[in-house]
Amino acid sequence: MGSGSSQEILNEDMHVVIIGGGFGGFALAHRLITKNVCKVTLVDPKDSYVHWIGSLRASVEKDYTKKIFIPYAESSVKDSFVRGTAQDIDPESKTVTLTDGNTLSYTHLVIATGGSSPFPGKIGNDNPDVTKEKGIEIYHDYHQELTKGKNFVVVGAGAVGLEMAGELKTTFPDSKVTIVSSSEVLGSKRLNEAALKRLRSSLKKLEIELVLNDRLNLDDCAVNKHVPDQKVTTQNGKELDADFIIPCVGVTVNTEFCKKSLGAAMTSSGLINVNEYLQVTGHDGVYAIGDVTSLEEEKAAINADKHVALLVTNFTRLAKKETSCLSKYKPGPFIMVIPLGKNGGVSQFPFGFTAGDAISKKIKSGDLFVTKTWTDFGLDVNNA
Repeated sequence: MGSGSSQEILNEDMHVVIIGGGFGGFALAHRLITKNVCKVTLVDPKDSYVHWIGSLRASVEKDYTKKIFIPYAESSVKDSFVRGTAQDIDPESKTVTLTDGNTLSYTHLVIATGGSSPFPGKIGNDNPDVTKEKGIEIYHDYHQELTKGKNFVVVGAGAVGLEMAGELKTTFPDSKVTIVSSSEVLGSKRLNEAALKRLRSSLKKLEIELVLNDRLNLDDCAVNKHVPDQKVTTQNGKELDADFIIPCVGVTVNTEFCKKSLGAAMTSSGLINVNEYLQVTGHDGVYAIGDVTSLEEEKAAINADKHVALLVTNFTRLAKKETSCLSKYKPGPFIMVIPLGKNGGVSQFPFGFTAGDAISKKIKSGDLFVTKTWTDFGLDVNNA
């Protein structure tokens, strides 16, 4: 696997294998390749990077859908991409075994497999090797189904659930949207009272109803499809009109494949413990970035980007054999922007500063970073 560039590579003997082509893995591969640091191999079962930040918008806005898929073959990683799924890793022999039986040797391994969550937040485990064409078809079919709904119930009041509710209410303003959550936490436990006040006010303005500290048994419900005149009853006895139920809970990390080899460095929920260099505990040649780490910080693209920046810096120094000046990672201050449709949302920044619709729209809600993402990867979103 080459670097994807005709320029001389800084260190031909160094080979970084990255498992997972989500935001962190794709960004790391792209930057190492464009900087000609070393040999790079990116492994992912899909044929395209999927901009999951925009997946909920893709479910309600048909023309937006194609923008969230960036084929690896059209990007800088095209000559360094292996389409496949990791089955096991062997830190002793420094090899990765794929489910098709092929193996890859590495000098440095990065685990960037992220997490899985219910559709439409992500396409999910039912289609782990989804193609761009199939992915667009799935979201287009879902959009058509959504247009039939009048009484939407979103299960989960985390950032994803709130964002889904906002997309529904602003796209289908005449519909009724209710959020049901088993806790009273909105968005994140890290949101301060000023941000929560703005959030509650925005939800009220959008006429999104909250049912908190209550449960809906999804096993008894038809989800992600229109069921005319359906009514459901919560655990506390509240009856809801619900002709369309959307699950936004149940995130799991995709680390089962490395449990055998890295289990001692993993938490009971599958998160991977790393040190200040993002090296997996007890394994100097293995790194983890993004949602799979057990770092005490929000699972967000902004933090994955910081992980990528650190590894690019350190891998460049390692390629130059400058081993005495490696940078250390330290989680930064909490930042969160929760879009509530394309025209607004609520944001919290360092030092407790909060903002509402105008700033949230400018920063994120407008197009959910999709144009910036294409640009960052050296591509034009107009060619989507």
